[in-house]
Parts: sequence; C-alpha cells; structure tokens
Amino acid sequence: MNLFIFLSQMGSNHHFRNYKDISIWKDHHDQYEFKHSISGPTGTDGGLFEWKFDYHYDDFNNLIDKINILKNLDNDEPCVILWECRDEIGEMIRWETNQDYPLVKNLIRKLKNKQSHIVFFNCDVGYLRNKGNYKDLSDPDWGYLKSFLKRHNISGEQLSIIGPEKYVIKEDRDKLHNEGVSLYNFHRQAVYQRVYNFSFFRNFNNMVKSTRPFLRQKKYLCLNNSTREHRADIFTFLHQNNLMEDGYLSYGSYYGNTGPNNAISSGILSRSQIEDVWQDFKNLKYKEEQIKETFKLIPRLIDKKINWTGNFDGDIGTVINPSLYLNSYFNIVTETDFDMDWKDIQITHITEKTIKPIHMLHPFIIVGPYKTLEVLRDYGFKTFSPFIDESYDECKDADKRMKLIKKEILRLTSMDMEEIDEWYWSMFKILNHNFKHLPVHSKKQITDFINILETKWESLIK
Repeated sequence: MNLFIFLSQMGSNHHFRNYKDISIWKDHHDQYEFKHSISGPTGTDGGLFEWKFDYHYDDFNNLIDKINILKNLDNDEPCVILWECRDEIGEMIRWETNQDYPLVKNLIRKLKNKQSHIVFFNCDVGYLRNKGNYKDLSDPDWGYLKSFLKRHNISGEQLSIIGPEKYVIKEDRDKLHNEGVSLYNFHRQAVYQRVYNFSFFRNFNNMVKSTRPFLRQKKYLCLNNSTREHRADIFTFLHQNNLMEDGYLSYGSYYGNTGPNNAISSGILSRSQIEDVWQDFKNLKYKEEQIKETFKLIPRLIDKKINWTGNFDGDIGTVINPSLYLNSYFNIVTETDFDMDWKDIQITHITEKTIKPIHMLHPFIIVGPYKTLEVLRDYGFKTFSPFIDESYDECKDADKRMKLIKKEILRLTSMDMEEIDEWYWSMFKILNHNFKHLPVHSKKQITDFINILETKWESLIK
C-alpha cells in the first residue's frame, strides 16, 4: 500500500461557523500552512505523529512498517491519503482558499483522476449524514461537501470520513444516502482507555471483588462537569426529591488547572459561567422557586482536583477517581447528548461518561439519546435488564424518556443499603463481562481502521 499521511494542526472550527453564511468560514482558513505531512512515525514529525495517534496498537505500527509511506503527492502513483483532522469541511475550505499550494493542487488532481482515496480520520465536528428529509437537507456541511465534489469533478466514492458521532442506529440505516461518501464510526473514547487506563486498572475487577464484605456508603454516582439542560434537569430532580446526600453528585466542575489559586476550587463561578449555567436551568419544568433554590447549589464539587496540570497523566476523558465508584452502587450517566430528534437520522455518540463506569464495574442508567443501550449491545457489551428497567432506551420521545429515567432512579434509590448491595452483586457477571470486553472493543476500533485503509487501497488498484 502507498499511504500519504497528513496531520492537520487546525483545531476544531465549529466555534466560528455561521450557518447562515457558510462563505465567511473561509476567513479563518488562510493562516495555516500545509507542513505536517510525514514520512513515517520516526520521521521529522514523529513527535506529532505519536501525539495524534497516541492510542495506536502494535497492529497500527506493524502496518506502518510494512507499507510505503509517501513524502508527497507529486506523482501519478495510486495512494490512500490519511488526513487526520478535527473538521473535514474546514479542511476542504482550507484547500479551496489555497488551491495554488502544490500539495493541495496535487491532492485535488489525484482525487479527480481516481488515483487516490482520501480518508478523513478523527473528525468530530462535521455532521455528514444523508439526503434525508427537511431536517438534514438544511445541513450546510452536507451541502458544502456536495458542492465541493461538483466543483472539482470528484466522485464521492473517493472520500471516507471516520470519527466519533458516526454510529447510525439500526432502524435508520436504510435512510443513508451519502452519494458515494463512506462514513465510519471510530469509538475514540474507548480507544483512549488503552493508553491511560488498561494497564493501570488491569486487575480492577479483582479489587472490586475484594470489597464484597463491605457495604458502600452511597447509592449512586452522578458527575456533571459542564452544563447541559438534561444534566440540569437531573440535578434539580435529585435535589427536589431529597436525594443529593444519597449519592455523589457534582455539577459545574469545569476544566483547567484547579490548583490552590483557582476560583472554581473554592466553589466560585465567574459571571459568564453563571450565565451559561442559568441558560440550562431557567426553562426546566419545575416551579420557579424550585429552580432558583437548586441553582444556588451550583457549583457542587465532589472530586476536587489538586494541581490538574501537574498530577494527571491523561485528560478529562481518561482520568478516573476510582474511590467514588468503589463507594457507590450505580451510575447516573448524563451523556453529552439527550434529545436528538431534531436529526432525521439518529446518531449516537457514546463518550467517556459511559466508558468510565464500564471500566469501574458500575451498572448505569444512561441519560442519553434514544437507543444508546442498543448501540452498547451492538458493540458487544451487556446491559442490565431486568435488574434495571431499561424501557427508557426504547422511548423516542425525549420528555417521556426522561420521565421513565426518573421513575427508575426513584425505584433504585428507594432501596435500603442492604438491598442495593445485594442488587449490585447479583449483576457482577455482567459487570465483569463488560470490564473484560472493553479492551477487546477498544482494539477492534484500530483493526477496523486498518481494514478500511487496506480496503480503500484494494479498490484503487483492482
């Protein structure tokens, strides 16, 4: 295989996108140089390569060792282009504003002549879905991609996009119509665990077993770092039902260096942070005085970080405080997304918020999109029915789904400590299966990624 690798240094671009005028995006794409192609993981940009692919396995290294890594795209040899980036549409805009740059000129030429297949990898900003109905037809990403292909006479079959938020639930797969463009899911947060946690917590299941003679002190764990409306809803629900002291519950911890001089460490939010949080509380379906009463408790810190930048090997997606899991019985996972009905096709994004309790052998209720548990089962994990009523996962209506989730939270928290302890250990086989399956699932993301590269190469040379 001939493989050209480009590592983009342009970050996530969604923060400056004006969806009413896609043309202004171009104003932000003329300041970046095209200089991060590499000749291999030990080449001049080896450090950058190791950073961008810090979750790679021996399989990926072995692939790099046995294939031909191209230094440029100057010739007419067939090749697969691996373009690592956050935002595939942003990269295309950058190409079109730098069309005279040799790398861009050769890249577009080779795609047009079907001498290359480009694989955008690690994309977590673009939302390219389908032809769809009115919900998706207005998506400017999809419109820009189609117009880009038409302007340069490139077939959609020459493009693949790999990244999180690309997993389509089963019932919506027949709606896909990407005009030849291939979309693949890469469960990045599962793969990250290989770097930071698989060795460190290798025998954590045995540690959990050792706690069986002891009652835990809390019933649930519910960590909410940044604010979202469904998280505000759960936080208010737990407060208004006098359940806060039954569990470890946080809200508004935020990121950054939480050292001794950091205001958040002292339980203080800035004015802008208060305004951001209030936006997610003010329209909740509670009495106004209840909302204001709950809002006074923000921020609520549970796992205070000491010198975040100096003491942690990893990031917010991988750092785990195991003591909270070992001293509680189940997790209320408030995922990144909840109501996704505004999309014609349901895309499920399972983040570290769900991966961490799997790693810590914690059963969970997921406050997340429709069919999230189904996706986990597709991945090979087991969920917790009949120990947990998981009918909420089958409920497409977001309001009704939230009501079912709250009903089950009330049922579980109504158990006394002896009851919930017995309930927890009755699920240990499921928890242990999931713990052991996580590294299998993680590695599969890499092997599937390699298979995609090899398949695209075979399609070029057949």
